[in-house]
Amino acid sequence: VAAFSYRVNGANSGHTVAVEGYMDARVKGTGASVPFLMVADEWQEEVRYINLNYSSFARRRGIIWSGVKVSY
Repeated sequence: VAAFSYRVNGANSGHTVAVEGYMDARVKGTGASVPFLMVADEWQEEVRYINLNYSSFARRRGIIWSGVKVSY
C-alpha cells in the first residue's frame, strides 16, 4: 500500500492519493523517459496519472506500507 502527497506552487493546500502503480512513458520522437505514478484520487473512477517531473510541485512526499493485510 502506498500514498503520494503533493502541493503545487501557488496552492494553499495539498492533496494525498492512493498509489496504484508506476510507469515510465517514452516521449514520441525523442525517446526521453517520463516517470508517472498511477493513482486513485476518488474523483474519477479510472486511474489518473501524475507526472513526477512536473516542474510546479512545491512539495511532494510518498510513503509505502509493506506487509499490510487488506480484507474485503
